[in-house]
Amino acid sequence: MLDTLDLDRRIARDIYRPLRDDLEIRLGELQREAQALGVPVIIVFQGWGAAGKGTQINQLILPLDPRGFTVTTTKQPGEEEAMRPFLWRFWRRTPARGRMAIFDRSWYGRVLSERFTGDLDPADVPRTFADIRNFERQLADDGAVIVKFFLHISRKEQKKRQKKLLASEATAWRVTRYDRQQNRHYHRYRSLVEEMLAETDTDHAPWTVVEATDRRFAALKIGETVAAALE
Repeated sequence: MLDTLDLDRRIARDIYRPLRDDLEIRLGELQREAQALGVPVIIVFQGWGAAGKGTQINQLILPLDPRGFTVTTTKQPGEEEAMRPFLWRFWRRTPARGRMAIFDRSWYGRVLSERFTGDLDPADVPRTFADIRNFERQLADDGAVIVKFFLHISRKEQKKRQKKLLASEATAWRVTRYDRQQNRHYHRYRSLVEEMLAETDTDHAPWTVVEATDRRFAALKIGETVAAALE
């Protein structure tokens, strides 16, 4: 799936702005309609380190009513969470009817970062994929709209962004040891992404891979995808 993408896709600023203005109005209206109809909405952001997940989440929520959504940044499970099934902490963060939950990384860390670091036993991988599919199936059957994004950039682009972040004391902390390993072993991580996409792309919870080299292009693709799913 990743091989088919043109990572050089861009959109000019003068074309982007009017399209973005119209899209923001549309997204605000659709959020209010989903709220009135009691439709829960789940939006998942995964992607390479430095692919711009935080930036794109900020762009997406700008036109939305902040009283109607939550943004969850997924971290390592706490002590209590580690004693439960891995999806337990995500069940607790699923949205009530009419609300929206946005995940900056998610349950997919189990089959990406934990596999990459060797913390997930290979024998547990098939069951983990099955658990995720069942989790999303139950949410969709209960009426949730599920939209999943993977932000894709090249190894060269990731390295360039890491160097830029490391050049400033104010942003150097954002580049972790894990991020550097991800770039060094780019092709191994990419193979895990490809398998994840193949195993968990479904009609009720589809993946959208976003060409994230150009932030304006990525923002429009994400916004249009969310709007289309809500419509």
